[in-house]
Amino acid sequence: QERDRQWEVNERIVKASEDSAQTVQRALQDRDATEQVVKQRLAEWQHVIDGYQTAFAESLDRWERMEQFYAKEAKQAVEMMQFDNKQPQEMHDLLKELVGIC
Repeated sequence: QERDRQWEVNERIVKASEDSAQTVQRALQDRDATEQVVKQRLAEWQHVIDGYQTAFAESLDRWERMEQFYAKEAKQAVEMMQFDNKQPQEMHDLLKELVGIC
């Protein structure tokens, strides 16, 4: 009977070990599945982030080009105002100079 009792104890130990091994195996599979989902989500978010970075860079480029354009326009407007504000004698002298060049 002692032998039978020891046999039952050993069987329970083996069964518990098998259950533990299966639990560990399921946990590892769950971890691997979770890791795959996380990697997929990270890849998706990286794609979104890349899109925003590209859009931002393009927008910044457009703003810089507009800034250059308007700076040039403002400079030309100032030059025209300065030209328009010349005294009549200065205008006459400039016209004579132009006629002389031609």
